[in-house]
Amino acid sequence: MSNMKPFLMALLPGLTLVFLFSQGQPGVNVDLGLIMDSFLPGDQVSVPVTLVTRNEPQVAKISLEVAYPSELISFVEATLGSGAEAAGAEVTTELVGSADSAGTETETGPDEPQDLERKILRLEISASSVIPQGLLLNLTFEMSEQIAINHEILLENLKLTAQSLDGQDIRARGLGGAIAPIEAIPACFFYMH
Repeated sequence: MSNMKPFLMALLPGLTLVFLFSQGQPGVNVDLGLIMDSFLPGDQVSVPVTLVTRNEPQVAKISLEVAYPSELISFVEATLGSGAEAAGAEVTTELVGSADSAGTETETGPDEPQDLERKILRLEISASSVIPQGLLLNLTFEMSEQIAINHEILLENLKLTAQSLDGQDIRARGLGGAIAPIEAIPACFFYMH
C-alpha cells in the first residue's frame, strides 16, 4: 500500500492544472433539460434550455442544433426565457430534414431497438445586449398519437456556437436532454445500476 501514495500525490497536481486551465477561459454551456412526467399521445411537453457562462463572456448570439426522433415527438414552438427576453433577444427556428439515424436506436418496446427517423431543429438566439445566465428557452414538443412510450426520448445537442457582443467566437459546449415517462424510471434505474 505504501507504494501507492507517491503515485496519487503525483497525479493530483496535474489534475489541478487541467482544471484551472479549463476554467481560465470564457465559455458558455447550453444544456437541454430532463423532463419526467406521465405522458399520453397528443400531450405537449416543454423542455428547458439553460445557459451557464464561465468567466463572464458577453454573450449576444447563440446557435444550436437539436436532433429529436420525429416519429415520437413533433416540434411546436420555442419561447424565450425571461432573462433572454429582458435582454431583447429574438429566437428564430428552422426545421431541417432527417439526420443520419446511425446511433440513435431507441427501444420502443420489448422487441429489438428500432432506428427512428430524426429531424434537426436549428435555433438562433440573438440580442443587442448581453444574454444573462439562466433559462434561455423552452422548447415545446407534442407527443405522437401513435406512441405508447415507456422509454425515454433523447434530444441530442448536435452543434453549438456562441458569439460575444463584438462578434468574437466564444468557446461553447452543451449537453443533450431527455423526455422520460415516470413509468420508465424504475426499469431504467435498475438497468443503469
